[in-house]
Amino acid sequence: MSNEKITEIFPGPTLLLAGPGSGKTQELAGYIKWLIDEKGVDPNAIAVITFTNEATMNMRNRISNPNEQDLWVPLDKQPERISTMHSFGRHIISKELSTINLKENFRVVTSDRLEKILLGDAAQLIGLERELSETTADCRKKGNCNYDKNVSKCKVCMSYGDLLRICNSIDYNDQIMLACKILREKEEKLREYKDKIKYLLVDEYQDINRAQYDLIRMLIDKQEEGFLAVGDDNQSIYGWRGGNPEYVRQFNSFFGSKAKVIKRDICFRCPQHILAGALEIVKKFDPEGIDKPVNTFINKSGSKILFFDVASQNKEAEIIGQKIKKVINSHSVLILVRNRNFAIPIKAVLRKLGINYDCRSNVDETGLNVIDIVRKWIENPNDNFSFRECVQFIIDSGNLGIPSERVKSKAKKEEREKYLAKISGIWKPVFSDGISLFEACQKLASKDKLIEKIVSFLQEIIEAKTKKPNQFLDTVTRILEPWGNVDELLAEVNECIEEIGTLGGVGGGNCARILTMQGAKGLQADYVFVVGLDEGVIPRLGSSGNEIKEICRIVFVSMTRAQKELYLFHSRTRTSNITYLPTSYSLKSSPFINAISKDHIEKIYIK
Repeated sequence: MSNEKITEIFPGPTLLLAGPGSGKTQELAGYIKWLIDEKGVDPNAIAVITFTNEATMNMRNRISNPNEQDLWVPLDKQPERISTMHSFGRHIISKELSTINLKENFRVVTSDRLEKILLGDAAQLIGLERELSETTADCRKKGNCNYDKNVSKCKVCMSYGDLLRICNSIDYNDQIMLACKILREKEEKLREYKDKIKYLLVDEYQDINRAQYDLIRMLIDKQEEGFLAVGDDNQSIYGWRGGNPEYVRQFNSFFGSKAKVIKRDICFRCPQHILAGALEIVKKFDPEGIDKPVNTFINKSGSKILFFDVASQNKEAEIIGQKIKKVINSHSVLILVRNRNFAIPIKAVLRKLGINYDCRSNVDETGLNVIDIVRKWIENPNDNFSFRECVQFIIDSGNLGIPSERVKSKAKKEEREKYLAKISGIWKPVFSDGISLFEACQKLASKDKLIEKIVSFLQEIIEAKTKKPNQFLDTVTRILEPWGNVDELLAEVNECIEEIGTLGGVGGGNCARILTMQGAKGLQADYVFVVGLDEGVIPRLGSSGNEIKEICRIVFVSMTRAQKELYLFHSRTRTSNITYLPTSYSLKSSPFINAISKDHIEKIYIK
């Protein structure tokens, strides 16, 4: 099937195979309206599942706009459930708190750093080595839970769950896994949701993992005719959390003879050369993809992809800055990088040229975030998680004499494990006596010199809070060492202030957005710049098999954000703190570039 309307082949289960810029959001919105207006479906029998808050808002806005009569649904007739998958899971959990030992106003842990700390503590609390928690973390992220009480990773998972629950918390992955657990164990609750939801519409279906698939299957069991999935196997880019293009590619196998697949052959967004060039990459490096029909292009721009092979990262930044300066006042701009380090020289040029930009930092990695976590704990000493992070900052500062996480020798690793086991043990009175982690630390201080030293440091920070700001900052930076040196502190403050200024639009005009390549999913812009197409970077040195397939799909997604012009960049030299490669002084271009035929790309070599 190719150009049939969803409404023409109703009922499902149906997969709408929709490539980039094919108008899938509009088609999905139109389908919602058709179900309500033409089929007379109760709006609350429809649930629409997206993968980002932005996509949720976009869908709600599309059906709420009276100027688009083909999509408009009056507010009182709109489905109540238009949400992300995780929000939907959290809703299920919120109705069954006692089932999983939670109370009202439970907390959702979203910090990867905190999750790593707590998983390590959970492993040591049951007598296992801290590093075993890494396997548990990977399993949880991918939603691949096959519980076996005799398997170490499962034991750690149970201990971790107990630790979260004693703090009235769940983590990000629990929002799906616990929802599945509730529906599996409480048939009446599953029946209640199935009675309510007769039409389940799931966007970005290629991004689901095993737990999300299980949740979907439970909700549509024996009522698959109301199921619609929208996705594109070429845009499956979340393998690290269990996303798999096979959920799209094997749709017929998963849903049997009644399954229907519609393929869209139209592209509203990308000019022909851009989409054709991007498709050449995935066809070469991920040949198992579903065959797509030849596209009809609404955007008739004749611009080829421009590939710049430049001498240095500074020259690269200069070219990008000058091009953006010419178009930013009247066009949208997206700069996509492999990781945020690649954006450093580009941001410097944009600031110099007075160009506004938005580049959201990973707050978890900043020294200012350390200060903020200290603030949270001082304001609420019973916040076990803020307290535990403060303790970890002290450990990482080296002030306790505990070997670094980066040590190589077996003896040093064992020494670190021994010390951290003492710190993990602080949780025991929290379980047995119902006290806070700080209170437990104070209780144990007289019995252990390491814990006594931790308490002493923290008391010093509390006392410093009552003094002048310079004394407080002196105490915190001495004990926690949020910055390695003064230059790091000044650089972070400078970047923070300048980014607030550029984001606020002090220079006037539009704002260039800088994101990682994975972070660009669902976005589009007139001019797109993709940076870091260097061998050993894209794909990463040592990558093979599924890793290369996924990174080629990430490049595909990045390229197909462009509505007018696409610029790809390779620099022959970069600093090693950006690439983490030993050969940063002599880089070659990514092998993905050679997959694009000369019909679709113009290569520019700059000395």
